[in-house]
This record gives sequence, structure tokens and C-alpha cells, in this order.
Amino acid sequence: MRGATLIEATLALLLVSTGVLGMLGLLHQGLSLQRQQHWRLLAIELADELAERMQLNAANAVHYAQPWGTRLQHADIDCHARACTDVSWVQWDVSQWRQRIAQLPQGDVNVMPLHNQPDWWVVQVAWRDDREGYRPDIPDGHTAPCPAGMSCQPLFFQP
Repeated sequence: MRGATLIEATLALLLVSTGVLGMLGLLHQGLSLQRQQHWRLLAIELADELAERMQLNAANAVHYAQPWGTRLQHADIDCHARACTDVSWVQWDVSQWRQRIAQLPQGDVNVMPLHNQPDWWVVQVAWRDDREGYRPDIPDGHTAPCPAGMSCQPLFFQP
């Protein structure tokens, strides 16, 4: 009879520890999803910001185009301090915006006009995500697919 109480206590401890491990697993999954939502909201904000910059400088929108993996050098000019040419303004604008993209883990961007829709553009912002939680690749072949191991957030707009 004395051993039966020890067995009951051991089984109760095993049951409680299994429940605690399950709760820890759910907590980890919840934090992971929360982090992904944070990156996605930041990507939406950054894509929207670049779209607004392009709309303000619509006459030079073609100079904003850049494929995945483009690493632009920091512009040595400051268009707030002195007047800039149209192309210099774009370079400075993109340089300023690219500094913000660095907030995303291995952040990258693809900016291109849509071939099937005249005057429409897409900004695709990507961030490192081994789970590839957000991959809204457009199967029409008119946008660049999201790089492997990344999640992407597209924004379609007219400058």
C-alpha cells in the first residue's frame, strides 16, 4: 500500500509536467507568430512609404526600380541641405529608405513596373523567415518570386 501512493504521486507529477510542456510549446508558437506579424506590419509600412516617395516623384519613378539583392551605396548627398537633380533626389530617397529596410532581418526589396498593367508598380519587401510564412507569389509571371527562405509583402500601386 505504501508504494501505491508513490506511484500515484509520480503519475500526477508526470501529468502536470506534460501539461506545462504543452503550455510552453503554445507560448513559443504564439511568440513566433507575434514576431512574424511584427515583421509583416513593418514590411507593409516600408512598402507604403516607398510608394508615397515614388508618388511624390512620379516623373522619375523609373529610377526607383531595383531587383532583389540590389545593394545601393549610401548617397553622399543631402537633398534637404541643398538642391538636387531629379536623379540625385531618387538616389538620396532610396538611400534614406534603404536604411529603414535594415530594421527587417536580412531585409530586401524588389521594385518593378507591372508588365501587364501600364503605369502600375509593385514594391515587394522581404525578410528572413525559415518558415516562409508569407509568400503571396503572383503566378502570372509579372512579379519576381519571393526569394527562398524569405517571407514577402507586396504592394501594388500607381505612382
